Amino acid sequence: MLFPSKRGARRTSKPEFSPVFWKPKSGSLWCPLTGPVGGGAVGYAFLRTSPADGYTVAWASPALLTNYRMGTMPFSHRELTPIAMVSVQAMAWVIRTDAPWRTLEDLARFAQSNPGRVRVATAGVGSGTDMAAIAVANALRIQIVRVPLGSGARVPALLRGDVEVASLPIPEAIEHVKAGQLRVLVVTTRERDPAVPEAPTLRDLGFNLSLELFRGLVGPRGIPAERIQILAEAVRRAAGDPEWRHFGERNSFIPRYMGPQAFAAYLDQQDFVIRSALGAGR
Repeated sequence: MLFPSKRGARRTSKPEFSPVFWKPKSGSLWCPLTGPVGGGAVGYAFLRTSPADGYTVAWASPALLTNYRMGTMPFSHRELTPIAMVSVQAMAWVIRTDAPWRTLEDLARFAQSNPGRVRVATAGVGSGTDMAAIAVANALRIQIVRVPLGSGARVPALLRGDVEVASLPIPEAIEHVKAGQLRVLVVTTRERDPAVPEAPTLRDLGFNLSLELFRGLVGPRGIPAERIQILAEAVRRAAGDPEWRHFGERNSFIPRYMGPQAFAAYLDQQDFVIRSALGAGR
C-alpha cells in the first residue's frame, strides 16, 4: 500500500486508513509505504510505472485529480486503475458565530456588494479546500481572496478575525462549532454531514455541485480483472465493518464503498468539478 504523502500527513494519520486496522478485517496483508511527496505527484508517478500485478496499490485522495489539473503531474487519473472507494469527508465554509451573516446567502449578498472583501483561508494552492473555495465562490458568483495558510492555521486565523471564512474539513473545526464559537454555513458533500446535520449541502441550496475529500484505492493500469475484484472485495469487507463505521462517526468521515466501475465514474465527476472550478487548463 503506497501512501503518496509524507509520513504523518493528514491523509495517512487516521487509524481507519492504516493497514494495521485493515489487516484483520479484510483477510489481506497491507504493507504501508510512504515516500517522497511532491503533493502526491511523486507517489502516483511511482505507482504508474509499478508492475500491474495487484501487489502495489496507492491510497487515492483529491490530490490525484488536482495535481494533473494544476500542471504538477503529467498524467491524469485515467492512466491509473480505480479499485474501490472507501470514504468521504465533508469540506465546509465556516465563519465565526459573531459574524454579521447567518447563512451562505447572507454572505453571498455581502460579497456581491463588496468584491474582494471576503477572505477565505485554505490549506494551500491546489488543495482540496482551495478547490472547494473556488467552486463555492463560482457557484455564488462572488469574488473572494483565497488565503493559503496550511491546515493547522485556518481556525486560529478565523478566530482572530484575520479572515472572514475558513474552507476546511469538518474535523478541523468541530470542537469550536460545538463550543459555539464557529458556525458551518455549508458542506460540500452530496449528503449532509452527521457531525453537523443542521448545515445544508450545496445541493440543499439549489446548486448542482458536490466536492468531497474522498479516499480510495488505485493501482497501475493493466491489473487483471480478477485481481481488481479480489482487492475490491477486501476493501468492501473492511469498509463494511461496524467497528470501522463507528470510528467514522467519531471522527467525522462518512464510509462510502464503491466498486471499480462506480469509483471510476465518481473520479470523472469530481475531476469535472475541479476542472470547472479552475476554469481552464488541461
